[in-house]
Amino acid sequence: MATPGNRVTPQRLATSDPSTRIAAALAGYGLASWTDRTLVRDSGVAISDVAQAVSELEATGALIPLAVGPRRTARVLAEVVEALEGRVLRAVARLHEATPRFSAIARARVASALADLENDALVASLIDRLKRSGKLVADARSVALAGYEPKLSQAERKLKREMAEAYRTGGFAPPDPSDWVVKGNPKSSTVADLLALLVDEEQIVEIGPSLYLDRDAELALRRKVADRLTAGGSLTMAELRDLMGTSRKFAVPIGEYLDRIGWTRREGDVRTLGDRAVASPPVEERPAT
Repeated sequence: MATPGNRVTPQRLATSDPSTRIAAALAGYGLASWTDRTLVRDSGVAISDVAQAVSELEATGALIPLAVGPRRTARVLAEVVEALEGRVLRAVARLHEATPRFSAIARARVASALADLENDALVASLIDRLKRSGKLVADARSVALAGYEPKLSQAERKLKREMAEAYRTGGFAPPDPSDWVVKGNPKSSTVADLLALLVDEEQIVEIGPSLYLDRDAELALRRKVADRLTAGGSLTMAELRDLMGTSRKFAVPIGEYLDRIGWTRREGDVRTLGDRAVASPPVEERPAT
């Protein structure tokens, strides 16, 4: 694993202060493990003074606990952590530049951009630290620089609004993404990027390949199904189609989506209420804007 660390310079060791000498040694370790005896060896501090010096560094925030694995936390010098955080921020900035239409970057892509660290848990820990400090906005799936806004042309912003409105008015019979490509306005990649952006912004929900619902329609769908099944019983595909007031073309993939997210459970040709629907609080619509 490549880990940042500074050389233990003579200047940093040319002091009688144990904490400064210990910090100089720690700077050279990066993320590597260390013990009191390795600190004695590399700093020249007497072993009787090591514990106190380490405690002082921890108290001042110069030594930071950092998750470096699923079950391992290392104590790392703050300047090493800051260098790693800087690398994460630069990686996210580069990915924003490469995909300017996206409002956020998948965490997996950030980890891939820092593959030389060979440690996804470390990258996740750094992202979470940067989120707490307000430099990143992040959730379980994605990451963005704080304050980042997708860069769209005027035509792309107009198309995005048209797409959002089409899904809003489409209800349970939404438009096909290919409709916008057929019009000849954008390239297919632009439509895909705008759909991903609408999903990131939680304006629409991806149901399946080339099938999206407006977020309020998806919430209404789950509410209707939960209300129908809460008292027991089951739904056939025909009954689900009629409950939604749509065609089988949309009802089948929507039914599969409900099974996939645990809202329903398929038993042969019928569906019953799933565990997620039982455990979830009442579904609320997004506030009007």
